[in-house]
Amino acid sequence: MDEVIECHIMNEQVQKMFCKMPKVDSFITGRTWKYMGKVYRTKGESLPKKMLGIGYQTQGKHAGRWQMSCKDNFIHALKEVLDKQISNEATLKEWFPIAADKEKWNSLINDYFKNLFAEALHAEDS
Repeated sequence: MDEVIECHIMNEQVQKMFCKMPKVDSFITGRTWKYMGKVYRTKGESLPKKMLGIGYQTQGKHAGRWQMSCKDNFIHALKEVLDKQISNEATLKEWFPIAADKEKWNSLINDYFKNLFAEALHAEDS
């Protein structure tokens, strides 16, 4: 970290050093995506499954710096992986049918990362 601070190393330079890996946000999106699918497919009424519904309750934001709520994080992951094909106020019924099919759910996240790495390689060639 000292070297990063002293040399003013930027994110783009770090990405080049590590073969144009996608940003960390992409990996967080991937983990969120996998979590949502796994929780949805669990049998019975588990606490995490109940939390999926709570994440979709609309509540006012606190004053101050904006923070991503659980709902916002889920919607962000859905939009990123589904290539923006989901509404801003995504409802559970929009993605539950997709999450029910584990193979399709996992193939979507794999395609998401393939596209990210392909974009990174294309940008490196340019």
